[in-house]
Amino acid sequence: MVVITYKSGLRLNQHPFAEVNTAVASLNVSSSGIKIYSGNNEIILDQKRLDRIQERRQLESAIMPVDDIAPRILRALADKRGFSVIRLGDAEILTLAQDTVFPTRVNVPVWGDLMAELCHDPALGKGDNNEVSRWRDMMHSSGVAYPDLHARDLLAQAVKTADVVGIPVRNRPGRSRAHLKILEGFQTVLLEIFKELNLNYNSTKLADSALHYLLFSSGWLHKILFPGKYPEICRQYSFPAEYKPEVLLVGNRAGELADVMIPRGVRVSGVIKPVNMGNINKTMTAISNHSFDIALIGAGVAAKILSSSTAATMNRVAIDAGHLFDLLVDDYRHLKYQVARIPYEWML
Repeated sequence: MVVITYKSGLRLNQHPFAEVNTAVASLNVSSSGIKIYSGNNEIILDQKRLDRIQERRQLESAIMPVDDIAPRILRALADKRGFSVIRLGDAEILTLAQDTVFPTRVNVPVWGDLMAELCHDPALGKGDNNEVSRWRDMMHSSGVAYPDLHARDLLAQAVKTADVVGIPVRNRPGRSRAHLKILEGFQTVLLEIFKELNLNYNSTKLADSALHYLLFSSGWLHKILFPGKYPEICRQYSFPAEYKPEVLLVGNRAGELADVMIPRGVRVSGVIKPVNMGNINKTMTAISNHSFDIALIGAGVAAKILSSSTAATMNRVAIDAGHLFDLLVDDYRHLKYQVARIPYEWML
């Protein structure tokens, strides 16, 4: 059982998640005697803060590049095997943190102070433009009516069963120092959540939470949607010539995305909308009634739950595509990945 006690007297020692048969991540890193410069002419000597820094560094060292993830997606597609890709951003981590890392009996903005205490970093700050004050709205815009412990538990199960889990990393070009500081806080919170889930992240395939954009901008998504156009892909994975998988689009903007994809040759087999946390069971039933090889799902927190469930129950590839739906519908209206720019300003 993980016990978190804050100086304010708040104490969390619940264990609301079901136990799973995985080992807790081992963090056998000694930071004794290490001085770390924070980048702001500050030498960090606090041992507990140093330990947190080392934990975050070890977490990021487990990140797999897109060039390692994409071939696994293609192999699952060729083998007709379930494979799920989900991503955790600020809304998802906050949802998972409800009464596991942060108490719901206090106002959400107070969590910012508790995050700083958890990181042993009094200078953690409030992020860009006091983003801490918008945390509750972030959860709401992702479909979670805070507090919602049922959503937390469904999301926790999705994390435990996903094949690839995207997490926030410090590679965020153009983001401010204030934002990167709060991102570090989210990484520490995520590590506490992994402990609560009894999840060893070293045995979990982790990726950058920008994976949906990376798949598109690198050209890998094009290869996944049009493997028949790439002879080397067909040879390696035994796809027939000109093969195109059936693609199911799931989410509130699925119809608009279909209007972009179909004229450009994507073999869209169906569209499911609307999708939200309140109709997950109905949506999952609708998914099970469709014929498809790949599901692209853009539906906030619900997308993570649906992606993991689709892969596990239907033996299909399911990708949490998130705001890639918005990027393709609102900004690009094409599939020319060669000119793509990753919108890091949208991301944690």
